[in-house]
Parts: sequence; C-alpha cells; structure tokens
Amino acid sequence: MKSNLLLYLSGILFFLDTVLIGLFSYLNKYINVDITAYIYTFFREKTGTSKDVIIHAVKNMVPFVVIAILVPVFLIILFNRKKISFRIEFGLKNKKKHVVDGISLFSRCFLILCILIMALTVRRIDKTYSIYDDYIRQKSEPTYIYDENYVNPYDVEISGENTNNLILIYLESIETTFMSKEDGGGLDYELLPNLRNLAEENINFSANDGIGGFNSPYGTTWTMGALFASESGLPFMFPIDGNSMGTDLAFASKVPTLGDILSDYNYNLEYLCGSDATFAGRSSFYKTHGDFTIFDYYTAVEKGYTDEYVWWGLDDELLYEIAKDELNTLSQQDDPFCLVMLTVDTHHIGGYVCDLCRNDYDNQYANVVACADRQIYDFVGWLREQDFYADTTIVIVGDHPTMDATLISSNLAGSNKMENRKNNDIDSNIGRYVYDCFINSRAETDRIKNREFNTLDLFPTILASMGFEIEGDRLGLGTNLFSQETTLQERYDYFYLNEEFSKYSEYCQENFW
Repeated sequence: MKSNLLLYLSGILFFLDTVLIGLFSYLNKYINVDITAYIYTFFREKTGTSKDVIIHAVKNMVPFVVIAILVPVFLIILFNRKKISFRIEFGLKNKKKHVVDGISLFSRCFLILCILIMALTVRRIDKTYSIYDDYIRQKSEPTYIYDENYVNPYDVEISGENTNNLILIYLESIETTFMSKEDGGGLDYELLPNLRNLAEENINFSANDGIGGFNSPYGTTWTMGALFASESGLPFMFPIDGNSMGTDLAFASKVPTLGDILSDYNYNLEYLCGSDATFAGRSSFYKTHGDFTIFDYYTAVEKGYTDEYVWWGLDDELLYEIAKDELNTLSQQDDPFCLVMLTVDTHHIGGYVCDLCRNDYDNQYANVVACADRQIYDFVGWLREQDFYADTTIVIVGDHPTMDATLISSNLAGSNKMENRKNNDIDSNIGRYVYDCFINSRAETDRIKNREFNTLDLFPTILASMGFEIEGDRLGLGTNLFSQETTLQERYDYFYLNEEFSKYSEYCQENFW
C-alpha cells in the first residue's frame, strides 16, 4: 500500500515537472518578457486575450502534457500487475538478509529524481527571470529615488496658449532593432524603411548617433506599464491589488497624468484600440485620468464596422480606417483634441497576417512588422492631407521592446544594460531601443542624438511638443527632451534606475497608493 502511495505521489510530481518544463521552454522560446510583466498580466483581468495566442500556447504544450500523463499512468499500470511485482534480497554471508519491495525502491528513487528535477527547473527559471534577485529581494529593499526626484505636475506651472492637437500613436512592440545594422538596428535587412524616413524627416530622439530610440526600464516593459509610464513619468510600481485596481474602480487615481492635464485644458480625449479595452486595465486608466471616450473592438461592433473577431479583436487595417473617421469627428469640434491610439498586429506571437501583408521574408513576424511599417506611413500620409494637420502634433512611439522571440531572441531583462549596447549580435543581448518620432512639434532642439533617456521622459516631452511650457522642464521622473535639462538616466545611468525602480518605496505608498 505504501509503495503504491509513493508511486502515485511520484506520478503527480512527474506531471508537475513535465508541465513546468514545457511551460518554461515555451515562454523562453517564443516570448521575451520580464517577471513584472508576467506577474501583472497573471493577476489582472485577462478578458480580451487573443484566442490565437492561447491556441498557440496550448498546441506547444500538448506534447509535454501527453508525456506528463502517459509516463505515470504506464508505470502505475505496470507495477500494479502482480506478475511484474518483484523483491530484492541483499545482505552479508551468514547474516540476516534484508528484503526490499522492488516497487517501493523504484518509487522512492523516482520520487527523489522528480524532486531533483523540480528543484533544478525552479532554479533555472529563477536564473532566467531573476525572480529572487530582481523581484523578491529588491521588493524588500527601500528606494528614495521618488523622494528625491519626483516632480508633481500640479506643483509646477504648466502653461499653454494655442497649443496643438495631439495624435499619440503607440505601435505595439516596435523597436529600432528591426532596422538594419547600417541604420543602427540589429538585423541584416531593413524592416522599417518608412519609419526610418519619418524619423529622418522629423524629430527622433536617439540613444546613438543614428535612428535610435529610448530605453524601456523596469515597470515599463509591457503595454499597460508603458502607457502608464509614458503618460505619468513613473514606472508601474503599484501592488497588483492596490489602489482599487482589482475592481477597476480607479487606476492610480492619485497620479497626475497627461490625460489629467489635457482635460484641464478642455481637450476632447479619446482612446482607440483594436482589442477589448478592459484588458490589463486600460479602459480604467483612461477613464480615471481625463475621462477619455473609449473606442475598442466592442465599440466597432456596435457602430457596424465589423462583426468578425480576428487576432485580438480588430486588425490594424480596420483600426486605421476607424481612426480616420474618429479624427474627422474630433476635428470638427470647437475644443482641441487628443487621440491616443494603440495598434495590435505586431503583438506576440508571430503577429497577425492581414490582407495587406506580403511574404517577403521566411519569418512570419518579420512580414507583419514590415506591413505595420507600411501602414503607419500611409496613415501619416493621409494625416498630412487633412485640414487639421497643421495644428496637430503627431507622436509615434513603440510601447516597449518586442516580447516576441521568434525574430528578436535576446533576453529582455538584460538587453538594455549599458555594457550590451555596442554589441550588434541580437543573440547576445543587443542594446534594444524603442522607436520614437515627433511630427509637427512646436518645440525644437538640436540635442537629439546620443541621449540617455527612457519611457518616463516621454510625458513632459509630449506636452512640450504640443506647445506647453513646463516650469523646470521636469514632470514625474521624466525630463523634457527639448530642454537643456539632463535626464535622470543621464545623471545616473540606466542600470541604476532599473534597480531603484524595482525596490519598495514608502514615498509611493504614502502619495500614490
């Protein structure tokens, strides 16, 4: 009886081992995500997740699940048959012999092996994602980066007369690594020729002397973290169940953001996305800060744009057509407008192959990225023909480095470290930068190349590009890149900020939670 119990216990542990190894192998092969993104996504509302992404994960997990089930079942059936039962006798000559049930010996050895495999797997996962060092340990250490550097937007004067409208376009997962090595990217071929042209013709703040972009530090490496950081000047540092975010009644309500400031200036605000806006708390964030009108997949269905659900809801081809209609409506109103828009086709894994995609490359994701490059360029071309264009600032940014490991296979956690930036080998954690471009900016500067900056600096920089003047040129932890002020990353360095952002802050708890 005891032998059977051990065998059953071993079978359960083997099942868990195999599934865990399968899940880790899948995530490590296809997805570049740091631990904060996993934790946030896991504990947040997951309604709206693409069915294609779920199916892809399930398909890759099937072999591991089958092995996890068949092996224990086979062993249990095998050893429960009497003719397979055996005993082992051993002992010294003329001494009492010891008898061991063979099944019991096998079960104990199998159990020890499964425990060892579990321990090694957990250790490998911890090493890959730095769970203990970069999350558990540092969460117990205090930081004073906020106490010493945070600038509350309502404590400084922000003034603006005849400021521009704003079209803020977040391109899902678009980083300058997708450009060729000749242009400062990491590939042997060019996936973003149109975005490169837009950057060259307008303003592109760059971490190097080519077409670069900005770093994505701790707390900004997934979409909601990036949206929050670029519009508040703060990394996402909230406890998952804090600030009423578990019920979506409020989202960081004590943090002044871009939407709050524009609302004070009577801007008509709208957030447009092709998925379910409730995913990851996005609708809650935009309703809490400026009471944005929310236009998502379900709005598109209600208004008769579609009755199909593809990828995460809508593909970008339809999303851009909707954006044109919404902009025509917004531009007819008396007050200025701000349209925040998030694309989705280039989301992991592999992206969505729409009718506009070509088959120029062997890699599906490369074809999708190239298609996204053509679509945004065509959309900007349409904007240039509109009457409201002259009075509108267009900001195009990626939200974060791609999580898709099918094209860029470097480890996201280490990819932005200072020592990796000059390495053009993607597999060796090339310094990866997120794309940015400012079109029709009312602010100017010649300090655009070889800058040390990150997602947080977008907040005051976007306002400045619209024509707002900011006392001290700093908001949140961000710095107006059009000014002569040094950024926090220039004052310290990326690695220092990354470490401090991962720590516990009493200041944040008292002022923001």
